[in-house]
Amino acid sequence: MALTALAVAILGLRLVRAAAARTDVQARRAALVTEVRRLADAQEALHLREDRWAMQLDDPALAFAPSPGIVLQFEPVNRESWHAIATDTTLPGAPSRCGVFQGDDAAAPHRSVIHPGVVACW
Repeated sequence: MALTALAVAILGLRLVRAAAARTDVQARRAALVTEVRRLADAQEALHLREDRWAMQLDDPALAFAPSPGIVLQFEPVNRESWHAIATDTTLPGAPSRCGVFQGDDAAAPHRSVIHPGVVACW
């Protein structure tokens, strides 16, 4: 009986650890989406105020600071278009990147990102 209870306890612990690991991965993927969405929101607010997109992340009018722990690549494509990619290289498997763009369809950072202003991950 004691061996069976021990086996059940070990199995339960393994299931709890697996669920916690899944939750951590889901939270880190959600952080990627949040990061590019925050940047897109800041860009849209700037565009409404000043009828322009920021051409660099440290533009004071953008009022955006990247979150620690997320690698954010920002690239102006031209005066009318830009894209951004947030990456977490520690995530197991795909998706480990999320991106967004505004402007011309050619500014899309990946084939998964098909609509301006809509975040997609790959």
